[in-house]
Amino acid sequence: MKKYILIAIALFLFLNVRAQKGEQALVTVFYRFHHLKDSLDKSNLYKERMVLWIGKNASVYKSYDKIVNDSIKKTTVQEDGKGGYIINTSNRKKTTVDQIFNYPSDKKLIVLDKLIKTYAINETYPDINWKIGQDTILLSGIKCQKAETTFKGRNYTAWFAPDLPYNTGPWKLCGLPGLILQAYDDQNEVAFMFDGLKPAEPLESIVVPSVAIAASPADYHKLLNLLRNDPSAFFAQNEVNGVRLSPNNPEIFKNAKKRDNNPIELQP
Repeated sequence: MKKYILIAIALFLFLNVRAQKGEQALVTVFYRFHHLKDSLDKSNLYKERMVLWIGKNASVYKSYDKIVNDSIKKTTVQEDGKGGYIINTSNRKKTTVDQIFNYPSDKKLIVLDKLIKTYAINETYPDINWKIGQDTILLSGIKCQKAETTFKGRNYTAWFAPDLPYNTGPWKLCGLPGLILQAYDDQNEVAFMFDGLKPAEPLESIVVPSVAIAASPADYHKLLNLLRNDPSAFFAQNEVNGVRLSPNNPEIFKNAKKRDNNPIELQP
């Protein structure tokens, strides 16, 4: 693990690529994400593996399970009774779609999400008032220091690594003098637990897709509310390459609002 830390620091100091044009990730950090989405069903804790790709000027946080889903299709094979076989693609695990791009030097935060079309939502950069404590722990041999804050309506405890000089972390948590390896709220409803670190692979790059439509948070929430409250109207006004789509079960979108009654962000 110490070898990986030295590699990460060396790459951080060596490379000089502008994030906005896309850059090669230097370090890959894995997290186990837990979230109690439905406060009325505390036995049903949502779990997902997440990943943070870190470059010199930027980072992107996304679903690792989605990356796996997109690269491996789960299939079942059965005979068709005519000497051949039928291959059925099974339903894959539900994963987080949005990605969070963090540009610390430019104080810029972009949330990439997909509502049929892909949107790049320019959010206000997090101004998090951290209280850094003296307590320390080791996470996989990496020395971490304690910090606490209140952010988006939740009280968080975070553990950051001063030896890893990256001003970023999981989700929208950032602003500490070192990489945030672990964080959780005081109600045990949201947690980002450290699950490993390694040098990034050559194909792991940080770039906002050129097809993404720039949107303000207000515009995006209008679209999201339309989808949840009137799915048929939402699909009617959103065509892809001239093709109008329609949901086979509009109630799925309406029920999502009821199930996810305990969002990560309790306040703006």
